[in-house]
Amino acid sequence: MKPALNPVEEEKYSQLAPLAVVAFLVGVASLLAFIGPLFYLVPIAAVGLALIALGKIQRSDGVLSGARLAQLAIAVATVCLVASLVRGGVRDRLLKQQASDTALRWLHSMAEGDVAAARALLSGEGASSLVSQPQPNAPRPPAEELERMARERLELDPLVKDYANVKEPLIKIESVSEPISDGGRTVVGVNWVIGDPATGSHRHVEVRLSRNKAFEAEGEPWRVDHWTADSAHGAH
Repeated sequence: MKPALNPVEEEKYSQLAPLAVVAFLVGVASLLAFIGPLFYLVPIAAVGLALIALGKIQRSDGVLSGARLAQLAIAVATVCLVASLVRGGVRDRLLKQQASDTALRWLHSMAEGDVAAARALLSGEGASSLVSQPQPNAPRPPAEELERMARERLELDPLVKDYANVKEPLIKIESVSEPISDGGRTVVGVNWVIGDPATGSHRHVEVRLSRNKAFEAEGEPWRVDHWTADSAHGAH
């Protein structure tokens, strides 16, 4: 009769569960979660694979090993996911604060009638919205002419006309949208209330801003792409 293998021999001849190895490798790949939300699926997949591997190992009666490897995969994936979520939350709050600060500076420039400062905070998209587009095949006006037209349109904007002569206009933030990545740039929308404290008349203003590497290189990371102001309201 063949003698039974002792526990040491059983452990020696147990097979490393392939799924535990895969789970560990995917767990290491969970570092990709720091890139962005799209990669949050990687650590989730690592945890799922590790749990399946642990189940198979437990049901194998010692034939399969690798429980510690699967547990390590769960630990690595969980740390990466939690850390990336925390980092993403901090980053989004910072982006929203930066966008709000730039929007506030722009609104103050408009309300003070400082068209030059307001124009400097406009992106190309924001500036082009102030200029009538030429007809097809028509020659494009010189850059100096386009700049003059843009500033004239800014001077006629309701935010300038209504509040340039208001002493210390009320400017209050209402809401800030979550940052959205759009083709290499980040977009944030900020809603404001701007009003005349003396009369109670006010407007709701929506300002959309974007950030990209070109703006960062110029020293002004955020620029205003678009804004809309509704009709003036009386005091509520």
